[in-house]
Amino acid sequence: MEQAMTDKVLDYVALDLETTGLSPRDDRIIEIGAVKYIGGVRTDSFACFVNPDIHIPERITEITGIDDSMVSHAEYIDTALAGLLDFLGDMPVLGHNVAFDYGFVCQKALDMKIKYHTTGIDTHRISRILLAGLESRSLESLCSYYNIVEEPRHRAFSDAAAAARLYECLYSEAQRSEAQDYGSLFMPMDIVYTAKKDTPITPKQTAFLESLIKQHGVALDKKIESLTKSQASREIDKILSTYGRSFQ
Repeated sequence: MEQAMTDKVLDYVALDLETTGLSPRDDRIIEIGAVKYIGGVRTDSFACFVNPDIHIPERITEITGIDDSMVSHAEYIDTALAGLLDFLGDMPVLGHNVAFDYGFVCQKALDMKIKYHTTGIDTHRISRILLAGLESRSLESLCSYYNIVEEPRHRAFSDAAAAARLYECLYSEAQRSEAQDYGSLFMPMDIVYTAKKDTPITPKQTAFLESLIKQHGVALDKKIESLTKSQASREIDKILSTYGRSFQ
């Protein structure tokens, strides 16, 4: 039985970021990778490291292989993001869990007093519906499932390219399906990113953090008074998890 499939999107930018953490407000972008497709043909690319101006957490280096030395001479976010936004234009962005990368771009643009908005195509969302029987629908698992090879893994450019190839594989999968018309699943959708309001560090947090720093001789990447409430909470949790709560 042949299904009426809506044409897949032929013009889009596959996007992936590597970051120092999960919070668009508080964490930093350290690598950008983007691949542009026009008429379904790969036509251009954008890739760069970004100097986060802080130490890259060890857990991020373990995952991505990116360390401080690799970003030390890279452009800072204002220059890198300006280049990315120019590359993206108003084209739809495609990615695996695209809302994550889109949120970082939107937040960093807002930090620069720039409003950015476009539509998105999420290969993770498509795979959840189309391949519901799979145990894992991570990008790595799906690349293995479809024999997509893009190296190195957990790097922005190769993961962006892998997501684009995955999109094609998923579309072919849907065309072979006799159970349902999946056409609309492949069209861009609106992505809503709501910027979180900055709440300054509280006096109680300041006093507690200062006491922890003094007791354990910890050096922060930022001045205490510049921290937001959520940033302070993370710094406190990080120190407590490392050194414990006891005081001399």
